[in-house]
Amino acid sequence: TTNIGLYVELLEGASDSKRDEYLQILKEQSQLLRRLVEDILDLSRLAIGKTKKIEFSEIDLRLLVEQALTAHYPAAEKAGIELKYEVSGEIPALRGDMSRLSRVVNNLLSNAIQYTPQGWVKILLRPMENYVCMEVQDTGMGISEEDLPHIFERFFRGQQVRQSKRHGTGLGLAIVREIVELHNGKIDVESKMSEGSTFRVYLPISE
Repeated sequence: TTNIGLYVELLEGASDSKRDEYLQILKEQSQLLRRLVEDILDLSRLAIGKTKKIEFSEIDLRLLVEQALTAHYPAAEKAGIELKYEVSGEIPALRGDMSRLSRVVNNLLSNAIQYTPQGWVKILLRPMENYVCMEVQDTGMGISEEDLPHIFERFFRGQQVRQSKRHGTGLGLAIVREIVELHNGKIDVESKMSEGSTFRVYLPISE
C-alpha cells in the first residue's frame, strides 16, 4: 500500500511521458495486493480445513494436470518454454478436494514457467506403493542452497527471485504445502543454481 500511495502522488504531478509508466506500475502493485489478500484468505481457509473435516471426492489427477497444461500453454509459448508431459504407469484414483489440488498443480506449473528463462518445463506422473507422485521439473534459474530450506515458509522470497524483479506474494509455495498436508501427502524439492528445480508431490492412493 505504501508503494501504491507513492505512485499515486507521483502520478498527480507526472508529465505525459511518465504517466503511462506510473499507471503500469500502479496496475502491477494493485494486482499484487489483490493476490496477497486472496492468498492470506486461502491460508485462513486451509487452517479451518485442518480443524473442520472437508468432504473429499474421487479425483482424476491426470485430468487436473492436463487441464493445467492446456491453461498454461499460451504463457509457455510466449516465453519460448517447451511444456512436456509424461505418465509412467497406471495412475489410480485419489480422494481429495478438486479445487485445492488444482491449485497445487497450477501454482507449481506457473512458478516453473515464470522462473525458467529458457528450456523446458515437464510434469511427470507415476504411481508408487501407497502414493501417486507428481514431479514438476524445469531447467530454470534454480534455488540456492541457502534458500532451499526456507522456500515453503510464508512470505519467503529467495535471493534469485528478488533479483529477477518478478512480482509475488511469497505465499504460493506455503499454500501448496498446506494443501498437500491437508490431503495427508508430502512435498519435497531438489534444485541447483542455473540448472533448474524438481518439485515432487506425493498424494496417498484411495483405499
